[in-house]
Amino acid sequence: MVISVKIRTKIFMCMLFFILSTTIILDIVVYSLYKKDVEKKITAYAQETIELLSDNLTAAIEAMEENMLYKIISCHIFDYQRNLSDTNVYSIERNLQSFSALLNSGGVPVRRVYVMDRYKCSFYYGEDPDIWGGMEEFRQSQPYSYIRDNYDAIAARKGVTKWIRFEEDEDNVYLVKSVLDLQTVEFVGIICVAVDAGYLKNQYRQLEKNLESSIVLYDEEGRVLSCDQEMLQTAEEWKKGSGPEKDYMIQETDVRRENWTIVCFTRKNAVLSGMKNLLLRLVLLEAVIALVSVLLALRISDSMTYNISALIARFHNIHEGSPAERIVSHSHDETAYLCEKFNEMNEALEESIRRMTFSGIQKEKAEYNALQAQMNPHFLYNTLEAVSALAKLEKNDKIVSCIENLSILLRTSISGNEQEVPLKKEIEYISRYLALQQTITGDRMNWDMDIAPETLDLRVPKLILQPIVENSLIHGVEDMTEGAMIFIAAIIEDGKLVIEVSDNGKGMDETTVERLFNTDGQREEAQDRVHIGVNSVKRRIQILYGENYGLEISSAVGAGTVVRLTLPCREETDHVSDLFGG
Repeated sequence: MVISVKIRTKIFMCMLFFILSTTIILDIVVYSLYKKDVEKKITAYAQETIELLSDNLTAAIEAMEENMLYKIISCHIFDYQRNLSDTNVYSIERNLQSFSALLNSGGVPVRRVYVMDRYKCSFYYGEDPDIWGGMEEFRQSQPYSYIRDNYDAIAARKGVTKWIRFEEDEDNVYLVKSVLDLQTVEFVGIICVAVDAGYLKNQYRQLEKNLESSIVLYDEEGRVLSCDQEMLQTAEEWKKGSGPEKDYMIQETDVRRENWTIVCFTRKNAVLSGMKNLLLRLVLLEAVIALVSVLLALRISDSMTYNISALIARFHNIHEGSPAERIVSHSHDETAYLCEKFNEMNEALEESIRRMTFSGIQKEKAEYNALQAQMNPHFLYNTLEAVSALAKLEKNDKIVSCIENLSILLRTSISGNEQEVPLKKEIEYISRYLALQQTITGDRMNWDMDIAPETLDLRVPKLILQPIVENSLIHGVEDMTEGAMIFIAAIIEDGKLVIEVSDNGKGMDETTVERLFNTDGQREEAQDRVHIGVNSVKRRIQILYGENYGLEISSAVGAGTVVRLTLPCREETDHVSDLFGG
């Protein structure tokens, strides 16, 4: 099946496709360039920012560690080793408390402090025992296990402070420092200070807000030292190389003093969210442009195809038999020439139709007059002979009646140019005709009628029943010596006037009925008049009223014949008279 697409539709779709494809391509290019530019600027700014953070963090950590060393000295935490005999656990723990208080006052949020000296003696202070517990709880923790298992390694790092974050206590960062006696430069012990993890976070919290990013701090071994809880898994995945780069822009730098790494994770969606307003405005602008473009494309396609559409419409009119109006061209191109030639052709065609119509009317008028004039003289001859015989033999009043009926029949058949008469007038005529026939045939033929009252004023072709009744008499009941019957009925059926003429004569087979309507070939003289009578009636009806009306015959051998006439229900005859000059 071939799908037909109009030229106008093709032009419109091509223009629309060009506009939409151009718009989409421009959107993609603009979006890509803008995205690339934004990512480049954000990356450069983030890199510059974390490098500055690295310098600031280095300075802050260095100052904090120096301050912690001074506080260790000033609080005399390890001074008890100079005179072990005076060692007092309570005084040492009080020194640890003082150390914690001094650091807190300096902005370092200390939660607990643990000391293991060179003799591996342990001392502990917790800011809140209900939260952090005492020595026994601390000995069950990861920090204690780390110091115990790595004591020698830590002691070997003389004076070095190591920052560690343990999994079981992610809220704190632990500073594990090997402490030396400043006078003898000898190792005196290890101090472990638990500092709130927010301390490191505060060093770059404002930068995260400015960058709308997440900053992660890794220690020298690549373990996460400080980050938001929701970023912990992403930070660990990045360090393992599993690649969150598809969702983040990532910049990194080193904290040189501690060998730490600062990594800035900037979510791409957050960066590009600022493009939403731009894209929204761009889409709205393009929607307006697209609407204007669609209207423009429709106008242009209409202008380009108007002449072709007008030609197609006119050809449809001609095909349907409707008049085709003259085309007024809307463009001056090749299609305008086609429209001009169509107008010339259409005018010539209309003139030819007018001539053919006039010629056809004249031809049908002549044919109708010829058909109407076909009167079987057989009846007139027989009637005159019968009148003559009656006049000689009987010398009675029947002669007067016959002559009166005959004169009326002759006067009706030859008088006036009227093509249609009321059915009651036609019934009166055929009644006189049958009365004459009954006079001629004697008692062997009878007739009867059943005419619906509402049909009496309907118009029928003049003398339309006479040929049918004549055929019934001559070819139907003529050979019957008695009991011959002619019956005429008229009713309105389905909005049409139906007249039936039936007889109980010898009837016809189907071949004979078909031959009556056959206009080709030669016919025997006996059947010729039957044929003329039937076809003249049928032809007259179709000339007057069209192909939807006509004549039907129902017959069987030995079962009589029924002739059914179908006519319109009309009481006016003006157009028929005008058509034939009546």
